[in-house]
Amino acid sequence: MRMWRPLPRTLLALAAVAVAGILATAARGVQQIPDFRDTPFLRVDPELITLSERDSRVPCGECHAAEYEVWQATTHSTGFDNLHRTESAQDILRQMGLRVTKRQESLCMRCHYTVSAPGLKAIAGVSCESCHGPAGDWLDPHNDWGEGVDHPDQESPAHREQLIRESIEGGMLRPSGDPYAVAANCYECHTVPFEKLVNEGGHVAGTKRFELVDYAEQIRHNFVRQQWSDDDENREPPAERARLMFLTGRILAYEYGLRGMAEATVEGRYARSMERRVMQAKRDLESVARAVELPAVTEILRV
Repeated sequence: MRMWRPLPRTLLALAAVAVAGILATAARGVQQIPDFRDTPFLRVDPELITLSERDSRVPCGECHAAEYEVWQATTHSTGFDNLHRTESAQDILRQMGLRVTKRQESLCMRCHYTVSAPGLKAIAGVSCESCHGPAGDWLDPHNDWGEGVDHPDQESPAHREQLIRESIEGGMLRPSGDPYAVAANCYECHTVPFEKLVNEGGHVAGTKRFELVDYAEQIRHNFVRQQWSDDDENREPPAERARLMFLTGRILAYEYGLRGMAEATVEGRYARSMERRVMQAKRDLESVARAVELPAVTEILRV
């Protein structure tokens, strides 16, 4: 048996730079480490969370009513009520020496809940702001259709461009414009970022064979074009979009497997799992490269 060694951080950095360079809009703020991450139980800035209480339609559900209804039925939402009650969750809490899942110093809060300030306690499960970015700095421009305009259908194309630009600058993650940044949120949690949680707590190292297209289907909420009409169809993504999501997922699986390996310090369940994830993701990308010539995939594999 060969001896396992932590992955050199220089290799991780090269991989991350290659991905970011190849995909021009990839990995915006979501993959950086802002100051509030001084504590391991926070993933997004609680000061910028606009959701004020559990099951509140304010602010997102006021306009995105259909999307909100879909979210309420997903495990992202329902986990707030039942996740901590499961036998596996209770076992992990005992192994980690934790008493609660939804309050300060619980690692569970990082991925399973939306955490708000003040108080730093969980107020919802995985919410809109968990995936699309905390809205404190982008909600106002997102809701502004222009002076004297009270309906989005009347917004000018120029102002629409301005709205999108200012929303992105405020930290909004838009799947139509930057699917990589939004999907990276999935992999930040579905690939567990804590070695100790796995090796000592018994937590799984991540969702087994996490497939972005399949999981996106479980939370599908494609209503944007219809939200101001009577059409309430939750549209399936076209084939082109599904292919883009599939490839994005395979690249992210490779990236976050490498990130996990770089964090590993000892040979154990966590390190071995991350190694398997890296090798599987590499094989997946090699399979893609054999099927179709894509410069981005070729460059990622080269690095």
